[in-house]
Amino acid sequence: MQSTVAGVVAEVVAACDCPVAAEASTPDQVADAVALLEKVYGNLQIANDKQYRVRRIGENIELFEKRVSQVVSAIDASLSAMPPGMAVKELHSRLVEIGKADTERATLEAQNARDETSIANCRSRLQTASECSK
Repeated sequence: MQSTVAGVVAEVVAACDCPVAAEASTPDQVADAVALLEKVYGNLQIANDKQYRVRRIGENIELFEKRVSQVVSAIDASLSAMPPGMAVKELHSRLVEIGKADTERATLEAQNARDETSIANCRSRLQTASECSK
């Protein structure tokens, strides 16, 4: 019976072009070799999946950069010559400056309102004082 099993194992190993010598291999050695091949195949599948994901990420980045370029061109055509990342940084910088200017404007408007109130109070006192001195 053992010689029959060995014959079958030898035929299967030979058919698979397995590097384990078919004649000298035990079923355990063949099982170990097959397990190793399965592990290698699994790792190759994982590598293939990762390579596909990296390729898709690259495609997504290209699409995103194209869309950024379109938006930048619509906002300010002079920035279209810049790489998308630099154009976005420039737009962000402008937005920050606009925000600072808007804050400054609001502060100055509040100061102007206080000054106008103060001037109105001074005029009122001046008029009251001039009426009292008559």
